Amino acid sequence: MVLEPSSEVDDQDLQSGVLFRLQSRGSSLCLELAGVRNIRGEWVLTFAGCHSISEAYRLVGFELWLDRPADAKNGESDSLLGFDVVDTEGNACGVVVEAHQREINPLLELEFQGRRVLVPWHPEIVVHVDLISRRVVISPPRGLMDLNA
Repeated sequence: MVLEPSSEVDDQDLQSGVLFRLQSRGSSLCLELAGVRNIRGEWVLTFAGCHSISEAYRLVGFELWLDRPADAKNGESDSLLGFDVVDTEGNACGVVVEAHQREINPLLELEFQGRRVLVPWHPEIVVHVDLISRRVVISPPRGLMDLNA
């Protein structure tokens, strides 16, 4: 599997034995990282139990998820709680109050105009997470922000 470099993934995340969750519509797998190589700026990951090209092809179309535990030294984590949320045009869409990391249909829960709004964590909807500025950019489908009004 090829993984494009991301500021959200660091060298500690890419150690043998780390567990990744792969999700696609209606299915989920948990695989152990067996090895990593960097080829022309992209990480190539190998997973335990995946020994051939045909086995690797069955992973095409899956999203790769890595759940990081809180840092034991300072209690920090990469949690999105408290992150400001804006749409792609910069309009305020609330604050993240919960991140529901489920095997199927992960969600962000926002506090928006005195109510809770659930936002599906899908690449077409959650388009960017900026850990430095603590901001999430979403492209909500028409009517999503009006739910629970």
